[in-house]
Amino acid sequence: ADSAPASDAVTFYDQQLGPLLRRRADPATRRRGVNRVALQALLLDGVTGIVHFGKKLVGYEAGHGGLVRALFEDGTSAEGDVLVAADGANSRVREVRLPDLKRQDLGVLTIAGRFPLSGAPALPLAFTDGSVNNVVPDGPGWMFAAAWRTPDADYVTWAYAGARSDFPGDVEQMSGQALRQLVLDRLTDWSPTLQLLVRDCLPGTLTAMPLKSMPHLEPWESN
Repeated sequence: ADSAPASDAVTFYDQQLGPLLRRRADPATRRRGVNRVALQALLLDGVTGIVHFGKKLVGYEAGHGGLVRALFEDGTSAEGDVLVAADGANSRVREVRLPDLKRQDLGVLTIAGRFPLSGAPALPLAFTDGSVNNVVPDGPGWMFAAAWRTPDADYVTWAYAGARSDFPGDVEQMSGQALRQLVLDRLTDWSPTLQLLVRDCLPGTLTAMPLKSMPHLEPWESN
């Protein structure tokens, strides 16, 4: 009830939004979109008194009777049967368990933002129905755009990617306004629709991040 159907189409365009290729996924694997806040509320239903927030993991150790003890920055700890490393790409649990395993920088940097759909000019249907849209220009760069529907707002998430060496050295410290202008300067001969997504996006949503990959992970011995 808290999710919404998402288009199963994946389309590739040139920089003028001329279609290059369109694929559809198997209907059996049709996607649905759900807001992260709504999903979190569903997962917390019935376990509100058990889940605790505001803790920063700094390590773990063997506990009593085969249990594992998680150690937190504030000096507290918690014991349990299993410690699950579901704490994201920069997992603190993984850092402690596999300290020599380092993510690999791909040499690609992405600048992303959100364009609000409320009150916006009409966009092509593919940019509002949840389709996955990829812009592959005849020169450097690449762009992704897809609509997301949430209880609070509807928006298009877009991302512009390019070689890290083509961006300023301090790009990750730039303001939202500076990041917006940086992307716009690269879209001067692109479709007005794509320029609109960047020009009128919400400044507070703009961010720059490098793309990283996980190296091959060999099996490890269980503690």
